[in-house]
Amino acid sequence: MGGRDLDWILLEKFGGEFAAKHGADPRKNPRCIVRILEAVEKARKTISSTTDSPINIDYLLEEEDLNALLSRTDFETLIDPFLRRFTALLKATLDESGK
Repeated sequence: MGGRDLDWILLEKFGGEFAAKHGADPRKNPRCIVRILEAVEKARKTISSTTDSPINIDYLLEEEDLNALLSRTDFETLIDPFLRRFTALLKATLDESGK
């Protein structure tokens, strides 16, 4: 588990919202994926010390901008299923090892 795993969760969220709003999916464009990952990584790091962080990418795809706000609460809600799966895996590993 690492920060990049969490960034991919955010990429899915904000890429999906962009696709729904503009009719073009940035998750299918490698350049857009890199730009979104960079922006969400910065936002993820920012919310560790604040309650929210803006995500703004000018001209992401087809001259449309991505403008969103990531709150710590939304972030925690989004990653909760991932953390639960990870925790279950760790617990199963410990159980198998007899510790």
